[in-house]
Amino acid sequence: MKLIRLLYLLPIVAYSLSPLHAAVINARDYGAIGDGKTDSTASLQAAIDAAGNSKTAGQVYIPAGTYLVSKTLIIEASRGLIIAGDGSRGFATGALAGPTIKDSSTALVWSGPDGGTLLETHWSGSGFFHDLALCGSSSPIDKPHTRAGILFHSVSRSGGGNMINKMSNVSFCDAKFGIYMGGDKFLNNDSDVHYDSLTFFLLDTAFLSTHIQAVNYQFDWVFGLGCGTVFHFKEGGNAIINNAQLTRCPLAVWIEGGDKNSGTYLINNMRQEGGGTVFNRYQALRATTKEQALVHFINYDDVQWYWFKEFKTLPEEKKKPLCEIGPGITAVFDTSIFSGPLASVTGTAAQPALLTVRDSSFNYITPNDAVTADKHGYFRLLNNRVGGGTVFPDTIKWPQLETLQVPANDEHLNQVTTLAPPSKEQPALK
Repeated sequence: MKLIRLLYLLPIVAYSLSPLHAAVINARDYGAIGDGKTDSTASLQAAIDAAGNSKTAGQVYIPAGTYLVSKTLIIEASRGLIIAGDGSRGFATGALAGPTIKDSSTALVWSGPDGGTLLETHWSGSGFFHDLALCGSSSPIDKPHTRAGILFHSVSRSGGGNMINKMSNVSFCDAKFGIYMGGDKFLNNDSDVHYDSLTFFLLDTAFLSTHIQAVNYQFDWVFGLGCGTVFHFKEGGNAIINNAQLTRCPLAVWIEGGDKNSGTYLINNMRQEGGGTVFNRYQALRATTKEQALVHFINYDDVQWYWFKEFKTLPEEKKKPLCEIGPGITAVFDTSIFSGPLASVTGTAAQPALLTVRDSSFNYITPNDAVTADKHGYFRLLNNRVGGGTVFPDTIKWPQLETLQVPANDEHLNQVTTLAPPSKEQPALK
């Protein structure tokens, strides 16, 4: 028993000791030059290797400047490594014209071949990355140019998570992927990361996890601008997202997997706006799964009324609902505001799709008109308002339950339930 307790405590001890006992290595002492012109790849790698090889947890300090990186920087199997800069206070993009990295920040800028990886960790845990800007290109982003494929790539060993990594005050700009969690093998489970104050600019996908055990992710304050997809869970996930401001990001959350091992998502205080773009619909959720996933939004703001004012004149392909809820998904919205069509709910007999919306406000549209569903798509619209004023009658299309008795000798189950078709008295679908 004592050995088991010790094994549980080891990652925590490693993490808690890191900031107190870190041997600080200045990247400039290893030849790194942050002038935005000199290739600093070899110098940065040497500093990382030196810190990772120290007997106690090491720290690489990268002073303010713009450091060109032409080959992937690798962090090998380290515990408690800290990589710190002088700030990430972002990229001045103007009208999405191109990044201008502020002098007060520490920026690592990809200058290698198209599609390369800027920073990659191999089974590294209890690490801390903070006050950094990672940029996929030094060229203006409104012109054809070479850019990175991945800015930060985490790969763990199969069956072993990274444990208690943290990333704070980090900006990501101009690449295919900002954060890519997972390797090529299905069983890899890069997990257990706290993300605090992240900024995502002009990425095809801001955050991607590719494995089934993508567990224990917590995001506290995310700002996204011009990203195709912000959060993408490929095989499953267990995540909390607190306070996200997303502007001109076509898709906030994309869930393709989930099961009893990892399929729960909590999104609290997300605000999504089009930034004055009238003819584009930006979506909060696209979800379907092989087994099950539960998604809960609290205090979601759909700031897209300009789009819906032009709804009747738009072509059909642009009349997207805010959410696409597929088989196996249970989605819940509480105390939220919607400014247009909310959801299409599409299930199967084996995997119904379920949507519940409670104590929310619908603008420019009634709750009945905001949701469409097929035969196996079910929804409950409870205690909602129209335009923040009139309380709208509850609308329910939900499966009835039939109770079946099980044999008396079953010691664990008293009853089971099966789904029955909806009654004829339930509201017609819009």
